[in-house]
Amino acid sequence: MRKSVLTLAALALFATPALAGKYNKKIEIGQKAPDFSGVAAVDPKGQDTSLSLNDIKEDVVVVVFLANHCPYVTAIEDRLIDFAKAYEGKNVKLVAIAVSGKNTRKQDDLSAIK
Repeated sequence: MRKSVLTLAALALFATPALAGKYNKKIEIGQKAPDFSGVAAVDPKGQDTSLSLNDIKEDVVVVVFLANHCPYVTAIEDRLIDFAKAYEGKNVKLVAIAVSGKNTRKQDDLSAIK
């Protein structure tokens, strides 16, 4: 059940740590998010998919950066699941981004997240 937080959150994205800082824009709350597309993701049914900014239609988007190997993350997974359930159908999307990157740790890989 703990591993299903990303599925219940609807999407899991992989961020590439090597690109952090150099290519990431700083934005303020309320600003439009930078455009992105083709990011590997998991849909609510656990199937592989991809995500683009145009796929997110909700007015409020909560972005959470996670790593399955992190004790803090495992400690808050139930709260994230509760949050996702509480705001289901209320034009709020919880997007969880896996920060460890591809092929860094088995428990952070997309197949483990499912």
